[in-house]
Amino acid sequence: LEDGSLEAYNVHPVPLTTLTIEALKEFGLSRKEAERSKNMFALGLLSWMYHRPTEGTETFLRAKFAKKPQIAEANVTAFRAGWNFGETTEDFAVSYEVAPATQAFPTGTYRNISGNLALSYGLIAAGRQADLPVYLGSYPITPASDILHELSKHKNFGIRTFQAEDEIAGIGAALGAAFGGALG
Repeated sequence: LEDGSLEAYNVHPVPLTTLTIEALKEFGLSRKEAERSKNMFALGLLSWMYHRPTEGTETFLRAKFAKKPQIAEANVTAFRAGWNFGETTEDFAVSYEVAPATQAFPTGTYRNISGNLALSYGLIAAGRQADLPVYLGSYPITPASDILHELSKHKNFGIRTFQAEDEIAGIGAALGAAFGGALG
């Protein structure tokens, strides 16, 4: 942001860690253990923002951590705290509701595709359309590793992949390939 201020844009960061630790004080967890539940706080907040039901998530958490009931209840508590934060704070001017589909999809063959797979196929198509070899210099890190893995399967389309030792090396290799005429 130009002025370095979020307030100028009426954006207020949510202190997830602090709020989660505060919500879980009664459990007697270490700070590190309590921090692990901050994703549940965020999920609760998102559930509120998108008007999603909470019962299924709470049931899932209790089943997932059935052998560790204290951890299960801590995650449920963090989840509820996030939902309650969204409900009670005035930091969020809007919420969203995604209505259910009004009709069923017709019978047919459908493909389940992730964003990484779609990006990989798009890069292959871009290389073919531009009549350029595609070069990916990449450091494998979740969740982007799938792009490197998928593209490495398509050498027959002029795709070249390079697993670098770090992000800088991956970027440098891609820039070098681009200067050499590839889609890097």
